[in-house]
Amino acid sequence: METISNETLTTWLTQLGPLLPAAEIRQVTPHQWTILWDEFIAIDVEHLPDESKLVLSAELGRALTGEEAATYQLLLQVNALWRETGGLRMALDAGDGELTQLYDLALGGLDRDGLENRVRNFEAAARGWREVIATKAVVSDDDAPPPHHFTRV
Repeated sequence: METISNETLTTWLTQLGPLLPAAEIRQVTPHQWTILWDEFIAIDVEHLPDESKLVLSAELGRALTGEEAATYQLLLQVNALWRETGGLRMALDAGDGELTQLYDLALGGLDRDGLENRVRNFEAAARGWREVIATKAVVSDDDAPPPHHFTRV
């Protein structure tokens, strides 16, 4: 399968600039770009050519004081639904407690329109999760996935 070069990605991201409601798209390194939407949302796009993928990431903020456990439980439930979310996952920076949304985007078969779609969806999800994290977390056992029962044979 043909791999997508940094030059092609740079061209596509430059072309996306006017199509996205982003304030700025800048190339940070030969393999990394940042899409600045506003003061709240910045998406880092990292090209991993050896793995033929892009990794999208966005910082979501920190859990509210006193709500950390409930917020982390909710985000772990999101991680468990990776198949349903297309691979979207959440992470916690152990150093400063910043929550991060991540998505691996395979380059095989990707075109500029597909990249635009994925970036728009990723931004919308990040914006939504920033709002969730900034409010009191409500975790219900009713929302938890059913327990799995294993039988040893």
